[in-house]
Amino acid sequence: MALRFTTGRFARGLSALALVVLVITPSIGGCDVFTDESANGRPGAPGSLRIAVTPSVDTAALRIGVKDGLFDNAGLRVRLVEQPSRTAALDKLKAGDVDLAFTSDVAVLRAASSGVRLQLQGEAYQAGPNTMALLAAPDSGYTEPQQRPAPRIAVDTRGDVGELATKSAMKDAGVDPNGITFVPRPFRAMADALRTGEVDAAWVVEPYLTRIQKELGATMVLDTAQGTTEDFPMSSYAATTRYADRNAPVLTRFRSVLADAQRSATVTRVQQELPTFTDVDPTTAALVSIGDFPDRLNHVRLQRVADLMLTLGAVRDRLDVNEMSPPPLRS
Repeated sequence: MALRFTTGRFARGLSALALVVLVITPSIGGCDVFTDESANGRPGAPGSLRIAVTPSVDTAALRIGVKDGLFDNAGLRVRLVEQPSRTAALDKLKAGDVDLAFTSDVAVLRAASSGVRLQLQGEAYQAGPNTMALLAAPDSGYTEPQQRPAPRIAVDTRGDVGELATKSAMKDAGVDPNGITFVPRPFRAMADALRTGEVDAAWVVEPYLTRIQKELGATMVLDTAQGTTEDFPMSSYAATTRYADRNAPVLTRFRSVLADAQRSATVTRVQQELPTFTDVDPTTAALVSIGDFPDRLNHVRLQRVADLMLTLGAVRDRLDVNEMSPPPLRS
């Protein structure tokens, strides 16, 4: 015998309960409300991004955007995952431990040339005058590039932007890049390498460039942000193609907010922020030369890096950077 409830408080309560079930069931069935991945896939949904970064001046704009709440205001929960090097940051991305990674343009293009499927999400930094240079010990007698036809030069990472910029600038200065011996040393160890004569010069970027000049009295042999590498694109933020395909809406919002953050990174603001994520003091930070923070991804500009890598033998085949851009930004 069936039970029927047609009138009274119980029937009204049962109807209300049925309405609630109808409202929440689709969300539970699709797992939208409980997982970041599904939320990132829906336009306008709150997103969560883990971004691997290094203590580099290149990341100053992103850090300012996080600190000033720009991402929070756009509904993006950004967590910066600190890494010791650009290589380590890229490795974290390839392993799936983060959603985005800050890394050098040379490193991300080299990875793409080896078959890693990556998508660029925004440029981080572009070199300006005196932001990267070859330094020598003050008593070395090495003041002009031509004085050492086969110099030993320290770089922070083999096969990365330091080697590429040095080879290009030295070639422009009349020195055979094939005669250079590159010696890997972390930036913090380069002053000692110069002092002891272990190397003839060191390729250094800010803020270490200013600090080594200040503490060691090092001389600048060559500004490597000139000639072919003038206004050179240095670094970007990248995602794996798989993640980008699945989370296009949240990455669109990320690019929009990153553009605002990049525009807010004035020279004075960046100098003020440097002591909060690098090991330079405020006095030294105030002397640091600052490059540019591009507010949009420009594949034509980044193609310069890919083409220079091909010219100098860093890759075997030409890379089309346009194909590594998000679909809406391709030409």
